[in-house]
Amino acid sequence: AVSEAGLFLDLLADEGTGGGLAASLLARWGEARPAVLLPAAKGGRPELGQELSDAGCALTRLELYESQPAAAPSAELLAVDALLVASPSGARALLASEPELSAKVVAIGPTTAAALEELGYPAAAVAEKPTPAGLLHALAAALS
Repeated sequence: AVSEAGLFLDLLADEGTGGGLAASLLARWGEARPAVLLPAAKGGRPELGQELSDAGCALTRLELYESQPAAAPSAELLAVDALLVASPSGARALLASEPELSAKVVAIGPTTAAALEELGYPAAAVAEKPTPAGLLHALAAALS
């Protein structure tokens, strides 16, 4: 999406967590501690902002959206072989109604996998990296 918008992706963290991204940014910046604008979800995970703030960055968190459960997913929607879940809030929004699933649930990373576990839907596979390729590899592993 970044590339399609004509933007250049300057950094992709080695570890797909807020702490991993913070460590990658801080390593890139060296001793500098710039002001950071962090677009985020309302009620989203605070780790990235907290790590940057603790390291001395002036942080402004801008909550731009909120994930909310919609109506319970239809049986037709859930009649799939696999569900790809890309965030804890997405997991909660999709699975809040406790649907009966036969699908394998694939998580984009360990934080999302933990949220799925809390909801009673353990991940069949977890992407090693939070990228489209990582998610596809996890999907293939879950379905094999």
